[in-house]
Amino acid sequence: MTYTEVAGRAYVVTGSASGIGAVTATMLRERGAEVIGCDLGDADIEADLSTPEGRQALIDQVAERGSIDAVLAVAGGGKTGLLETTEPGRPLTSTRSLSTESS
Repeated sequence: MTYTEVAGRAYVVTGSASGIGAVTATMLRERGAEVIGCDLGDADIEADLSTPEGRQALIDQVAERGSIDAVLAVAGGGKTGLLETTEPGRPLTSTRSLSTESS
C-alpha cells in the first residue's frame, strides 16, 4: 500500500495518545486518512483495552461510527525492572495481545 492509498480510509489506532501509536495516527492523518484514536486518555475513544469492559467499549463506540478499513493494535506499555518482578501470570505483552481478543 502506498501513502496515497490510505487517503479516504478509516482506521482505528489503539495506543494513539503517545509513542508509536501517536506517530502512526499522525502519519495516517497527514496522508488523508480518518483516524479514530483509542487510549487510556487524550484520545477519541478512552478505554482500557486490558479489560473486557474496555475492549467492549471500543467495539461499541466504533460500531456507532460506521465502517472502518483496519485496526492498528499499537497499544502497549512498558515496565522497568527485572522480569521476575512483574505481575505473575501477566506477560509484558498482555495489553497488546489482549487488545486484539474479543470480549
